Amino acid sequence: MLGDLVAADARGGLRVERAREASRRAGLMRGDIILSVNGKPVSSAEGFRALLAAAGKGTTVALLIQRESTRQFLPLRVPR
Repeated sequence: MLGDLVAADARGGLRVERAREASRRAGLMRGDIILSVNGKPVSSAEGFRALLAAAGKGTTVALLIQRESTRQFLPLRVPR
């Protein structure tokens, strides 16, 4: 996930511009907007990386994403 291309979205969160294989396996798709990690809002790529690092390598976090008009949670395993 850390190697994926993300950009800040004007509506809040991070827009996925390109998802690598591990992210696609977790269910992320190009165009998804990552809103939070384990309930903590995401507003920048740096903040997103910090939240993943704080969770710890190898742990699973809950990403709240918005895909089109639907919000859903996706489990994502933090890379080792």
